[in-house]
Amino acid sequence: MRTTHRKEKVASLLREELSKILLLDMRDPALNFVSITGVNMSSNLKTAIVYVNVLGDSEQKKRAMAALNKGKGYLRKIIASRINLKYNPNLIFELDDTMEKQARIEKILAKIKNEERNNKENSGKD
Repeated sequence: MRTTHRKEKVASLLREELSKILLLDMRDPALNFVSITGVNMSSNLKTAIVYVNVLGDSEQKKRAMAALNKGKGYLRKIIASRINLKYNPNLIFELDDTMEKQARIEKILAKIKNEERNNKENSGKD
C-alpha cells in the first residue's frame, strides 16, 4: 500500500504536536519518560496509531500506557485546536518495542561473534 504525501504530512504533524503536548501540557508523572517514536495514519486519516517508547520497567510501561489511554480525549481536544484537519483522528497507542528487539539482536550477535572467536582460538591450539 502506498503512503500518500498527505498521510505522511499529517502523521508528522501529529507526532510533533503530541510530543510537545506530552512535554509541556501533560502533568501526569507516569508520562515523564514517554516519547513518541512514530505515527501511522489510516488511509482515510480518521485513525492514528501512535507508537510510543517508555523508559523503565514493565510496570512503568503499563502505567504510562494507562495514562495515555486515559488522556486520549484531552489529547484529541488539544490536537483539534492546534491542527486544522477535516477529521480529528482517533488515537490508538501502541508500545514501540523496537529498541528492546534491537538490543536482543545485538546481544545475540555479540554472543555468536564471541563463540566464533573462541572456536578459532581453540582450533589454533591443536
